[in-house]
Amino acid sequence: MTSKFLTVLLLSVLVSLVTACQNPEQPAQASEPVVQEAPLAFHWNNTWSSSIRVGDETDAIDLSELLATGGALALDIRVEDLQRGDLKLRMSCGENCERLVDVSEPARKLEGQSWQEVQVPLSCFAHPGDQLNRISIPFIAEGGGTGRVSMTNIRFTQNGENTFDCLPPEQLPVTPAPLIANWALDWWMPRHQEKLQQAAEGNFDLVLVGDSITHGWEDAGKNVWQKYFSDYRTLNLGFSGDRTENVLWRFEHGELDGVTPQVAVVMIGTNNAGHRQEPSELTAQGVSKIVEDLKVRLPETKILLLGIFPRGETANDHLRQLNRDTNAYLEAIGQDERVTYLNINEVFLEPDGSLSKEVMPDLLHPNERGYEIWAEAMRPTLLQLLGD
Repeated sequence: MTSKFLTVLLLSVLVSLVTACQNPEQPAQASEPVVQEAPLAFHWNNTWSSSIRVGDETDAIDLSELLATGGALALDIRVEDLQRGDLKLRMSCGENCERLVDVSEPARKLEGQSWQEVQVPLSCFAHPGDQLNRISIPFIAEGGGTGRVSMTNIRFTQNGENTFDCLPPEQLPVTPAPLIANWALDWWMPRHQEKLQQAAEGNFDLVLVGDSITHGWEDAGKNVWQKYFSDYRTLNLGFSGDRTENVLWRFEHGELDGVTPQVAVVMIGTNNAGHRQEPSELTAQGVSKIVEDLKVRLPETKILLLGIFPRGETANDHLRQLNRDTNAYLEAIGQDERVTYLNINEVFLEPDGSLSKEVMPDLLHPNERGYEIWAEAMRPTLLQLLGD
């Protein structure tokens, strides 16, 4: 197996892997496939996402044997600059099928050091039930923010170590963790501290728990909230970009301490789908743990669990489907004591099931009109729970 490579500053880079002609129905099998031996210099600057990949979508690799025997993705890496950058490792297994490991935090700790050999177990890539037997692109490095790293000797190895202490995908949504994305470094932890101070004031009627869509009640939805719910003292614990594990971390670090609201409104999970295309069952487990945590920490509080809002233009959008399937699990959680489940998704959609940019301009976040639709649909149930 031989390869060629190129590098381009600031842009996504495609590195073609030249392989022997193979039957596309029979993925190549090898005990320890070598993906890329020559050094790759990967530099990116102030970008949302830039990537470098090694592989050819026409030739699949079968990693099932290595997965079963504890194999790992191994590479040598030199990190020159990553304090304001993210680094994720991906492999592609076909259309709407990518497996991701975020190595930003451990990679940042290597900044300024010489070349280091690192290993990421294949179990950190594999979703439950995955065999990794048809990997169309075996290596994609994705950078965000600003970064400068070099990589070489990219390969798969048997009996690998967990150099980066990554978690299997089934543990990610239920393991508390702060948000460490480059674009959140300046504000996420300060917002957490601000919310701790607000929580200490107490006397809240409502607590809102969620991600950027809930966070937006302080921005695009501010006037709408004043119109419909100004009579209720509200603690908004929505944080842009949050996934279930980030909410759990915030709870664990005091955001609910001392508050005794009548109702907690929860909507979380769309970033679990968007960030790592997480199976719906796993996202639902994360939401379930949040609900259980709320029930323990706020024993007198009723919980209004909202179905995750629709996203993407059409009903066939892959991430929309993931959210829809997650909602099927959340409906069952809504049968729990003190939990009310409410799915208002239909009010955002056109008759043909499409999502209008007049309501969600980026097909994800509501504008002011979208928040008004949300408030009108949620208000009767919320007022009932509040006893009004």
